[in-house]
Amino acid sequence: MLFVVKIVILEHTRKSVAMHKTFPANPQNQLIVIFVLGFCAIPAQVVLIREFILIFGGNELIIGLFLAIWMLLTAGGSYAAKILHLRERHIPFYSLFLSWFPLVLLYLVDMLRNRLFLPGIEPGIFQILIASSLLLLPFCFLSGLLFANITLTLIQNNGKASADKAYGIESAGSMTGGLLLSLVLIYLYDNFRAAGVVATTGSILVLFSCWERLGMRTGIILSSFLLLISILVLSTGSRFARHFLFQNQDLLEIRDTPFGNLAVTSTSGQLNLFENNVLLFSTDNQQINEESVHFAMLQYPAPQKVLLVSGGVAGLTGEVLKYKSVEQLDYIEIDPVILEIGKKYTDNLSSHKIRLIEGDPRIYLRRTKVRYDVVIVCLPEPSSFQINRFYSIEFMSAVKGCLKEQGVFAYSLPLTGNYLNEGSRRIYSSLHNSAGSLFQHIRIFPGLACHFVASDRELNGNIGQLIENEDISTDYVNSYYIDQAEMERLAKAITDQLHLNEEMNTDFKPVAVSGFYQYWLNRSQMEINTFRYIILLVVLLIIAGTAIASPANSGMFAAGFTSSALQVILILSFQIVYGYIYRTIGLFTAVFMAGLAMGAMFRRQMFSSTDKTRLILLQVVLAGLSGIIPFLINLSASLIQLPFLVHLLYLSAIWFISVVTGMVFSLSLEFLGTGTKENVPAVYGADLAGASLGAFLTTILLIPVAGIKTAPYLTGLFNLLIALIMLVKQKVSNHV
Repeated sequence: MLFVVKIVILEHTRKSVAMHKTFPANPQNQLIVIFVLGFCAIPAQVVLIREFILIFGGNELIIGLFLAIWMLLTAGGSYAAKILHLRERHIPFYSLFLSWFPLVLLYLVDMLRNRLFLPGIEPGIFQILIASSLLLLPFCFLSGLLFANITLTLIQNNGKASADKAYGIESAGSMTGGLLLSLVLIYLYDNFRAAGVVATTGSILVLFSCWERLGMRTGIILSSFLLLISILVLSTGSRFARHFLFQNQDLLEIRDTPFGNLAVTSTSGQLNLFENNVLLFSTDNQQINEESVHFAMLQYPAPQKVLLVSGGVAGLTGEVLKYKSVEQLDYIEIDPVILEIGKKYTDNLSSHKIRLIEGDPRIYLRRTKVRYDVVIVCLPEPSSFQINRFYSIEFMSAVKGCLKEQGVFAYSLPLTGNYLNEGSRRIYSSLHNSAGSLFQHIRIFPGLACHFVASDRELNGNIGQLIENEDISTDYVNSYYIDQAEMERLAKAITDQLHLNEEMNTDFKPVAVSGFYQYWLNRSQMEINTFRYIILLVVLLIIAGTAIASPANSGMFAAGFTSSALQVILILSFQIVYGYIYRTIGLFTAVFMAGLAMGAMFRRQMFSSTDKTRLILLQVVLAGLSGIIPFLINLSASLIQLPFLVHLLYLSAIWFISVVTGMVFSLSLEFLGTGTKENVPAVYGADLAGASLGAFLTTILLIPVAGIKTAPYLTGLFNLLIALIMLVKQKVSNHV
């Protein structure tokens, strides 16, 4: 929605140019600065989203919150141009500041993460909102303010036509920056180096455009200083800042991959592997390794073929191979870098019985013809859409299809003691019921974690006796260490708290993730139902407000809400289908922004009439696009083995949605006219309010409650409601 802000300013300035008196400027130089603003804005948005996902634990909810905050703050800066007038000679320095400030933010968020919040504890939603707003305020506000001021000067000196030219050049800058980052830089560098390259390129363009006015001495000093910073950033990258995230640990290696950020640390000889600041596993954690393997392996007599989904680097492979009957241990990781790290730092992958598999376990399970005796999943709890795809009933069904008759399937969740809070109860119940719909028997084995073992064979809970019968040497999983009576008591206490009527956990209605959100909000001392009631009340008030507002304003609010909501839905559903939005979000954002610009600029070529019926028609088109999204998601899920086609489908959907939204905005402005100063801010406020609310409510309310496939229908119904209200108003006004 960043481009929408720019369109508002362009239209508004046609009646307020006389208020702005700036120094004469070279239009060509100012257009270069505008190009730099766009060139830096989209890469800044993408790298900061990636970094926020990293420091806040890989939770995709951050995407919606981030976009909502970004849009509101940028809107505030653009609208503030009515009263805040920047001197033309200072604009190059503001541009240089904007080029480099995203890099400063990257360092700040890493350095302040464990100073503002407790290390190892994920902050609550309100803490994230406040911290993100304060961090993003300088960049977003100044970005909107600077673009508005430059555009005002161009219109004043060169007339109305220069506004369209400025907008087109800014759009070209945004597309260039977004594509450069998405297609080149993030494949070569980490977030810090990529931001450094963008900042250096933007600085060169700004200095080139204003070299004569800066003077030789100032230009050389600035160039030398920026060159020094560029060298430092490109040589150090993220290593310096990431040390602040892993206090009291030796940071051995850190790498960005398509699936997130991986960090390897050492603590007293123990290796720890983090993905997006979440601990995947640690080596030499003998107790959890034994529990994860033996509770499942002991249930199948003489297992020969075993599939291990993640965790092998931590040492689970060694525990599996203690069973002499095992002939083949297939170990799969979706991120091949984890296997590289395992080979580099451990000996856990060296056995000839181990077959290493790189790729998505879901795709592998669809393709493989191997039938396994035991399948063990060793992953963190399903607190994100990326992890949840390995706890859904769709995944469990694929596992069941690859198991031999009466084969054994096992996964684990964090143990919260005897009592389950409401969020944990939902997660436990949903996953238990999902597995129960596929397997005849499920048994819980409490230990350091809560281990779930499912099979169509009878499961034996006497672990001590089973391990003695197998004659396997263990330190913890044995009759000397395990208190059998206490384990059974705790297992019964957990089982008695489960809700048998809880919904099953699916890919596109992730009850487990919703349960995590509930737990997250409860930690902020706000029950999720209370939170939802507050949001619902706000939504009803907004709907009432749009009902009494002008058709243009209400239509713009609905369009902003829908485009933002659908963008979030598409991003998160792509994460579910493929599991690596961390790298592709830049491409999605660039296409979305380009569509907004094209829709606004080419609307007049499609239809120039300002008839209200055109505005109503566009609302219906948006509702239709909303209704198509669930079918696109289903189609993409069935085409998972054709990644190019899936990418094309998602990018096309994002582009069409954003083009229609840009048309709605342009038509709303022309429909109201710009003769009255209050009209433009009203449309502007409606658009940004809708966009921000769409991003926020979709991640907080629509997806957790209704699911990803149902949420688009709700946004479509909202558009139809607004279109109906607009139609009724038109009929009434015609009769009057």
